[in-house]
Amino acid sequence: MPKHILAHGWITIDQTKMSKSLGNVISPTGVLESFNQEIPDALRYYMASAAPCGKDGNYSDEDFKEKVNAHLANSMGNLLNRTLSMLVKYFEGDVRAEFKVKSDLFDKALETVKAVKHHFDYYEVQEAAQKINELVDITNKYVTDNAPWTLAKEEKMTECGQVLTTVLEIMCVVSSLIYPYCPNIAKSMAEQLSYDLNTKLDDVTCDNIKVGHLIDKEAIKPGCEMQIKHRVVYLEIAKAEKIKVSAKDYKDELKVIANEIKGTVEEAAAKYSKEALTPYLQIKKVSELVKSTAIVK
Repeated sequence: MPKHILAHGWITIDQTKMSKSLGNVISPTGVLESFNQEIPDALRYYMASAAPCGKDGNYSDEDFKEKVNAHLANSMGNLLNRTLSMLVKYFEGDVRAEFKVKSDLFDKALETVKAVKHHFDYYEVQEAAQKINELVDITNKYVTDNAPWTLAKEEKMTECGQVLTTVLEIMCVVSSLIYPYCPNIAKSMAEQLSYDLNTKLDDVTCDNIKVGHLIDKEAIKPGCEMQIKHRVVYLEIAKAEKIKVSAKDYKDELKVIANEIKGTVEEAAAKYSKEALTPYLQIKKVSELVKSTAIVK
């Protein structure tokens, strides 16, 4: 018999209890489709970090978009992307021996590893995520304060390389820490850093970047890959592109729903009117259009 049972609290929608009668029930797959997400990492991260474990949490489209864009895209994703891009721009993707130096930032990173482990031991998943974000924020400040682009302009290339390599060492640590939340994103980060993601937290160090060629420009993943596109944007596109939902579109979707509820098309129609399904079908059409024409950058 288990000695502990870990259970989350209630999940509300826009501060309102989910209810079929209110029509505000959402599913994880529905959220991913609405935001054009092919992998579940963003939603995993949000649901794990949005509320303390054991207490009630709330989901809203706006909060989801803001938190994921702020933490995963703008802070973490762009930090890795621009650091690797500068390494390629200034050093053709090479790490030189003189770039490997000690930094006070390494102490902070290893302190964060210990703090995250402690929080996980006590099921404090949200608090662990906050510690990871603090490390990313401090690293972003380190880049701003040391301005490697200015060092390169002043031809202080060794100092520039040291700043970039220090940041990349921290990002190796971050990839290990973020893995439980975002396994696919963590794997993408580790691949770009040539970092062994199988490293256990007890064995994580700040000496992971190898001297030599690290990455080519083509291998750098664009930071916007971690961005999410809000369904309101898709509905605006549908309006601008005058995307209509035909009777056939509606009937085809009813057939899908009927199959899911193991009922008839008539029963599906009684539950979902054309007016209710129109926004969903418009989003679906825009999503297909985006994939085929890259209408949204």
